[in-house]
Order: sequence, then structure tokens, then C-alpha cells
Amino acid sequence: HSTVLGHLDNKTFIVDPVFSVRASPISCLGPKRFDGSLTPLSELPSIDFIFITHNHYDHLDRYSIMALHEQVQAIYVPDGNGALLSEWGICQSKIKEFKWFEEFFIENLMVCFCPTQHFSSRGLFDRDKTLWGSWVIKSKSHSLFVSGDSGYNEHFKVIAQKYAPFDI
Repeated sequence: HSTVLGHLDNKTFIVDPVFSVRASPISCLGPKRFDGSLTPLSELPSIDFIFITHNHYDHLDRYSIMALHEQVQAIYVPDGNGALLSEWGICQSKIKEFKWFEEFFIENLMVCFCPTQHFSSRGLFDRDKTLWGSWVIKSKSHSLFVSGDSGYNEHFKVIAQKYAPFDI
């Protein structure tokens, strides 16, 4: 799983920031990062926006969100995930929730939250209670598709028909 740092049209964004040592609700258990070469948060450039693909611990990391939220203009999340960020103390005005194929603009960037073949869950009894997905981010000259996690399904063809080609 990957954190993606991008820069388009003078906007810097990060997708699924995970800077914790473990992707787990318990800091001493769960999958541990196998490479210690992670860039320290203090060395990241100024970030304008955060995009989250889904709520699994290896994509929505409380430590990273709490470290970054004060500097960002907005945090874009799948529908239903805003409540968790609010519980963490994130200002409600910074949290933006989206359903599949919902498009919006950040100045000159066109952004769309798209489906993936996956699921959501942070506990034993909340499977698929919130949405999950991918992001299309397009400037006038470049186009990015970040799928988060996904198995193959027809959604790739639909997304490609609507938004391709992609540079990355």
C-alpha cells in the first residue's frame, strides 16, 4: 500500500497518508512497516489537501491525519467517513464527503471520487458501513488515477471511458 504525494496546478496533495510504524488500531500489534526509509513528516512540503480512499488502517491513519490536518485546506473522504474524523477533533468545515462519480473542482483541478472493487471496515461490525473508492485528479495538462485498493472489475472500464487517458 502506498501513500501518494502529488503536485498539480500549484496544489500539493497527499493520498492515504500513513506515517505510523504499524497499520493497526493497537500501536504494538498489526502489520509493521518493512522499510525504515520513510520521509519524516517534518520534511514534507506544505500540503493543501488530503484524499482518503477508504477507512482501513493502512489507508486512514489517525496519527498522520492528526499531524497534517491543521496545515491542509480540506480532507476529502468517502461518504460516511467524516464522522470518524470529527470524532478525532478535525474541524467539520475541513471534512468533505463524496459518493461514487461525484465530481468537484479545486480551482483548476477537476476531481472525481470513483468506485473500486473493495470494502470498508475498521472493526468487527462495521463492514461496508462507509463508502470506499478511488480518485481521479485532472489538471489542464496532467491526469492522475489513484485506486487505493481494488480488485479487477467493470469499474475500470467505466472510469477509463469517462476520464482517461491518465499520465499516472
